[in-house]
Amino acid sequence: GSGDYHCCLWDVERGSLKDTFRGHVGSIKCVKFHTNDDNVFASASRDGNILIWDVRVSSQRNIYGVQFKKPVAILCNVQQ
Repeated sequence: GSGDYHCCLWDVERGSLKDTFRGHVGSIKCVKFHTNDDNVFASASRDGNILIWDVRVSSQRNIYGVQFKKPVAILCNVQQ
């Protein structure tokens, strides 16, 4: 997670970007993978939302051809 409002999943052994996750409208302050499922994680942002992600969900492309994934669930206004 970063200040540019999205999360990235990296293959650290190869040093390559695997996936980009977009959905926040504020800088991301926390990312945590599910304890029992490495495919699911949550991110919390200064936008006040917690987004739930699943790495198995298919990616989409924006109008510029950039590939990214959307959240599978959103918890709105949970952070102050």
